[in-house]
Amino acid sequence: MTDFVLIAAVVTVVLALVAFGVAVGLAALVRNRLEAPMFDVTEAQAAEIKRAVRDGRAVDEPALAGAAVERARFEVGQAERGFRRIRWVRWIVLLGAAIALIGFAFSLSDGLDSSAVLSAVWSVIVVVLYTVVLPAQFRHRIARARAAITANG
Repeated sequence: MTDFVLIAAVVTVVLALVAFGVAVGLAALVRNRLEAPMFDVTEAQAAEIKRAVRDGRAVDEPALAGAAVERARFEVGQAERGFRRIRWVRWIVLLGAAIALIGFAFSLSDGLDSSAVLSAVWSVIVVVLYTVVLPAQFRHRIARARAAITANG
């Protein structure tokens, strides 16, 4: 039964990674997000705009308000796309977790095996990550970017 649980765990991880890689794209995996187009601003001004949007506040220079609003709109769009991707990948994760938990249930009849317990615990952790933690992070990014739009708009 240990082989069944191991195969289920490997299939789940591979499917999730493939789905995540296809959905997000290689550039977003490397840099964690795509960069927003900026107006003609210096590097220091661009950093200030990014910090203001990340913090959900107005920029210090009123002349940069337009660029900050555009950056915030870009952040909202990226976070909403990420949120939709997470919902799509979540179904694959739930399927893999169900397979791992079924393998855990079958291993109970053979005697409790440490790899089956580890697989079940790992499945629960991954499900919580994709159903609670990551969506909350995207909601937080959206709220901060919308606050920046309100503050700079």
